[in-house]
Amino acid sequence: FYFGTAPFLRQIGFHEADIMPAMSLGQVPEVFAMVLLGFFIARLGSKKVLAIGVLMEVARFAAFAVGAPVLLVLTGLSFHGIAYAFFFTTAFIYLDRHCDSNSRSGVHQLFAIINTGFGSFFGSLVAGKTLDFFKIPGTGQVDYQGFWAVPTFLSIFTFIVLILLFRK
Repeated sequence: FYFGTAPFLRQIGFHEADIMPAMSLGQVPEVFAMVLLGFFIARLGSKKVLAIGVLMEVARFAAFAVGAPVLLVLTGLSFHGIAYAFFFTTAFIYLDRHCDSNSRSGVHQLFAIINTGFGSFFGSLVAGKTLDFFKIPGTGQVDYQGFWAVPTFLSIFTFIVLILLFRK
C-alpha cells in the first residue's frame, strides 16, 4: 500500500498537493473502527473481525486495480484504516489475550518486528520488483491494474488461509 499508492495516484491524475490528503482518508474511518473494535470482537469474535480486515484489504486493492472513477479510488483509500484496525489491532489484542504475562511483551515485540521490520522490508522489496515488472516500456507509465492485482490476489489467499486455519 505505502510503496505504490502515491505514484499510482499521481499517474491517474491527482495533483501532488492532493496525494497526502487523499492517502489520509483512511484515518477517519480508522478512528470509528477503533472505537467500535471492542464491540465487533465481542459480537463476532477475533476470527471474523480479522477476516473483515482482510476483506477490506481485498476491496481496497481491487478498487485500485480498477483505477477509476476517482470516487472508487477514494473509497478504496478510506478502507485502509478499517483494514488496519480490524486486522492488526485485532491481532495485537488476540496475542495479548492468548499469551501468559511472562511472554506477552516478547510476543508483541516479535509480532511488531515481523510486521514493521522484516515485513515492511521484504514487502517493499517485492513491491518494487512488482512495479518494475508492470512498467510499460518507453512510456514511464505503470500498468497499475496488473500491479494492484498482485496484492489483491495475495489478500484473497490470506483470507482463505485465515478462514481455513485460524481456529478462534
